Amino acid sequence: MVVLQNSENTGTMVATLEDGSTIYLASHASITYPVSFAANQRKVELTGDALFSVTKNEKRPFVIETNKSIRVEVVGTVFAVQSSPGSPFELSVKQGKVNVLTKDNQTKVSVEAGEIVRMNMGGLSKSKVINAQVFDRFADKMRFKDEKLNNIVQAINTLCGSPAIVADKSLNNRTLTVTFENDSVETMAELICLALNLERINKQDTIFIRK
Repeated sequence: MVVLQNSENTGTMVATLEDGSTIYLASHASITYPVSFAANQRKVELTGDALFSVTKNEKRPFVIETNKSIRVEVVGTVFAVQSSPGSPFELSVKQGKVNVLTKDNQTKVSVEAGEIVRMNMGGLSKSKVINAQVFDRFADKMRFKDEKLNNIVQAINTLCGSPAIVADKSLNNRTLTVTFENDSVETMAELICLALNLERINKQDTIFIRK
């Protein structure tokens, strides 16, 4: 088992799991996961707040066990989880569909894109997401450690506007340790190119990173 913890007071730690799913850990959040997932499911344990971009795999559902007596099950989607001590459980879906279950009585709520589910005294209640900040907060001060270039670019694309593409596949496994602080996609691409001696090309609304 691997324990990944963001011990910083601010910022987001970003990491990619072996199945290609991306985790964005808020400050003081931690996640425990196996080096290699089982054949029938991908199970992790979360404490604190995080955003997940889960690679779709219907044969291996992604399961999150929280410290709030809540289990989250998903096939592939983008969603944010609030599970910090002292705060009520919340889950907001940006893309796709997520199933949220209580561990005691197995109450199940399906949450789709644009919806949020909360745990309160009456159980799980669902409503519409009215504040995009629930997702945008994870784009502030993103930190990557020894992460592959392709994984960094995909993580940026999930949360930010203008898409970036690694034009040369031979560059995908180049690794980089970097922190971005409220930067635009253009600035992040430029910093990546400076660090790895690459070139950035803008074509219409897309940024290409190449040799």
